[in-house]
Amino acid sequence: MRVAFFGTPDFAVNSLRRLIESGREIVAVVCQPDKAGNRGKISCCAVKNYAAERGLKIFQFDSVSREGAETLRALRPDVIVTCAFGQFLSEEILSLAPFGVINVHASLLPAYRGASPVQSALINGETVTGVTIMRTVKKMDAGDIILSEEVPVGEEENFGGLFERLSRVGARLLDEALTLLEKGNAVFMPQDDSLATYCKKITKETEKIDFSMPAKKINDLIRGLSPAPCAYGELNGQRLKIVAAKVRADINIEGKAGSIVQRDGAVFVRCGDGVALSLLEVQPQNGRKMDIKSFCNGRRTDGCVFE
Repeated sequence: MRVAFFGTPDFAVNSLRRLIESGREIVAVVCQPDKAGNRGKISCCAVKNYAAERGLKIFQFDSVSREGAETLRALRPDVIVTCAFGQFLSEEILSLAPFGVINVHASLLPAYRGASPVQSALINGETVTGVTIMRTVKKMDAGDIILSEEVPVGEEENFGGLFERLSRVGARLLDEALTLLEKGNAVFMPQDDSLATYCKKITKETEKIDFSMPAKKINDLIRGLSPAPCAYGELNGQRLKIVAAKVRADINIEGKAGSIVQRDGAVFVRCGDGVALSLLEVQPQNGRKMDIKSFCNGRRTDGCVFE
């Protein structure tokens, strides 16, 4: 099977690796254009780096729909696979390969259609999520489902850990789905649009913690944005990112939401429901990530309040 692979971030690398290991012919890897990083240094995406190491043919289009159809048609792919690609596809691209476009999506569709399914599942406190392999159609994440698999969410699991686990599950399911297509055994199940939920891109506004919320809700936000970009609070005019925390219903803190108690190298914050949140790992503004004991060295936060 000749595969054109569309993907950009780390999540997609496991799927591309699995396709190579399965012996499928990768006729093209399409990823987002390089971006200027810190101090103008050009930053390449994870898929491009992986593909380049293996000598694969790489294409980067500002819009594959406007610029890539002729190039891809000449490569005669049997199927196009998309995995966290980040561009909408035209009807011309969707109909270019005999088997169409198959997508790896990190949720149990029709739940969490959109750009941030892993983060949003954690932020919303889900205990189960999953991966879906579907046929891509013009409407976002609405195509017929070939395979899906539930994945339990660990109580203390963060975005980084869940992201990697779902990536591995997605790679395996993709391999199974393509095998079904090759053998003519794939069964496509329509989604129930009435059950659809949606998630948006994570924004700067999403990242700021409102300490008037319940402690569990705040901790779910922290988990959903860790290890990057991280949720944060404003403390003494400085941004403090919170990388990890734990709900502590056994700790009593007086005062308003956001009030801090520092004791014995630990920092506790009163949340809106009166329950304390224990900060475990933080990153001061313009500083490095550190455990809370290191943060407390030379710093006094007792009696302060998150803004």
